[in-house]
Amino acid sequence: MRRRPGETTGVGIAVAALVGKSIGRGDFERPVREVRGAMALVLAYMGALTVLFAAAPKWLLSFYSNDPEVLRIGVGVMICAAVFQLFDGLAITYISALRGAGDTFVPSAFSIVAHWVIIMGGGYAAVRLFPQIGSLGPWIVASILIIVIGVYMALRWRGGRWKQIRIFRDDATTAPAGSSSA
Repeated sequence: MRRRPGETTGVGIAVAALVGKSIGRGDFERPVREVRGAMALVLAYMGALTVLFAAAPKWLLSFYSNDPEVLRIGVGVMICAAVFQLFDGLAITYISALRGAGDTFVPSAFSIVAHWVIIMGGGYAAVRLFPQIGSLGPWIVASILIIVIGVYMALRWRGGRWKQIRIFRDDATTAPAGSSSA
């Protein structure tokens, strides 16, 4: 179980390059199609992991340990991982698309603030207010973080502000006013 599957990170790198190349040509509709295609690929892959993690956590964990306590704790962690997989795919793909479009400051600032608020605040709350959930607390908090970031990045992309960003001072390839943001 990896936090960031290399396959989705690779798709993210490709998406950033494709979006940047299309915008450099002055084409603001092609990136929408490219990101939609990348999302289909990423969601299929992450969806398969979601199903696998949710349907067979003990079987997957048995490759590492058969200790009943490890399996008990590990199943909870695998369920958390199953919950956040699709949102992790959203986050990776959309933040990469935004990066390719030159929209870096707000997504980065949001991510930093979300990490501090959710991980630090949520982690503290999990440990202090819900000690009975034990080691599952940090995984639940991390899952919430990934969901929040994934949803935010998807909404930011769909909002279309990236179409108005001028990367260079003399850049004449910004979208005309009133262009669609779908």
